Amino acid sequence: MTALQTRAGMPSVFLRDEFTGLVEQMHKKDYMSGLPEFFAKIYDGKMMKRLLRKEEITIRDPRLIVFGGGIKSKMTRILNYEHVESGFLPRFIIVTANSDITKVKPLGPPVETSMRGRSELIAELRTVSQRHSGIVPLLNNGKVVGTTRQPTDVTMTQEAWGRYNELDQTLMQIAIDSGELAEVLVPMNARLSINILKCAMLIAASRSEGPEVEISYYDLIKAASYADDWRRYAQEIVVNVGRSDLEHKIDVVLKAIQKRGSLPRSRIMQTYHILSREMDEIEKTLIGRGLVTKGGEGRAVTYNSLLDL
Repeated sequence: MTALQTRAGMPSVFLRDEFTGLVEQMHKKDYMSGLPEFFAKIYDGKMMKRLLRKEEITIRDPRLIVFGGGIKSKMTRILNYEHVESGFLPRFIIVTANSDITKVKPLGPPVETSMRGRSELIAELRTVSQRHSGIVPLLNNGKVVGTTRQPTDVTMTQEAWGRYNELDQTLMQIAIDSGELAEVLVPMNARLSINILKCAMLIAASRSEGPEVEISYYDLIKAASYADDWRRYAQEIVVNVGRSDLEHKIDVVLKAIQKRGSLPRSRIMQTYHILSREMDEIEKTLIGRGLVTKGGEGRAVTYNSLLDL
């Protein structure tokens, strides 16, 4: 908050590699309990005040960008429905991925090709920024005493407005028709439509040659094409929010059985340090869901995957 206090109207980046650790601390540490609401207010650009013993911190016109990364399975265990209903999670653009060890590149010095691409990207972003810098002189009694930033107003064509309203209604209808998941998907999709609009603004600004920025129908469609993937990623997280440790172990065991096609019960318990009582629950769940079959007796019990048949 102290850093943001001096950056009114300026973009700021908060980078957190293990974002799951920060979310976990929100539960365990009392002084961090209000952090989700803090991020929500910052996202909305609201003025914030905090009165401390020695000073008062005031944040005006915040523009904070949060980049967070973490392990997907751990994140779904830490998050709960309150994070969704409060608007904390829906304000993020979520991207998930599965690791592919075959695509890991060996360590070594930066090659010329990769560095050239990085330099070109930075140069392009700087060019876009300069077009819409909005820096104007600050006058005092007719004399220039400095400069200040003037926001760029963005307009949108009538065709784009019409298409945006259709997208917004469609996203809401998808969430409402999701049945039991409607309670969490409605806030997610409602914020997603706002993020589509923000993305369209950036696309329009990137192709605009002058200070004026107008969102066209095609800018909005391009932003919506990105959002279609964002919606699927977000749904993948929301559906699994609040999963128990047992549910996580069920997934781990199922993936191991799928990978091998068949695995003995004893080997599963030894490899993943599962107690007999837990293994009974996992077995009952997997068989009940029609994911595996059980063969053998006693110590020779084996589980066979049904998904590969």
